Amino acid sequence: MRSTRSGIGGLARLSDVALSAIFIHAGYRVASRPAGLAKKLDAFTRRYLGFEIPNSAALVRLNAAAMVAGGAALALGVWPRSAAAALALSLQPTNVVGHPFWESEGAERTSELNAFLSNMAITGGLIMVATRDLQRCGRAASGPSRWARSPGTEWEA
Repeated sequence: MRSTRSGIGGLARLSDVALSAIFIHAGYRVASRPAGLAKKLDAFTRRYLGFEIPNSAALVRLNAAAMVAGGAALALGVWPRSAAAALALSLQPTNVVGHPFWESEGAERTSELNAFLSNMAITGGLIMVATRDLQRCGRAASGPSRWARSPGTEWEA
């Protein structure tokens, strides 16, 4: 079965919906309670950039809203490649600020590293969605074409 809207198969659509769920859920959760991540953002910018971002809670809410919107677009098949690319980009600040495993030790470091690597794996899935059509084109261009002719043969009508 193929989706008439995007031209991709049912399993690919199902994977898009599954991938989008974390962004819709986590984005909504963070947007409704941004204080924890805003506090981490303040600590991160103070430590690594030497300043605090004014109204960091609004920036956290904006990023969370982008995740909800991107997740919904991906789930609904609305510009899925663009939605996946935007989600991949919006996940990186959250990953670095939210899971600084290099600052922790012991069990906390392991937990933060697992979350960081999980987000990197999700990023890999998003990159696959964002480049889905490009992958097909690249594969077709790299292999022998069914229209290629052997040397010395003529084209048939």
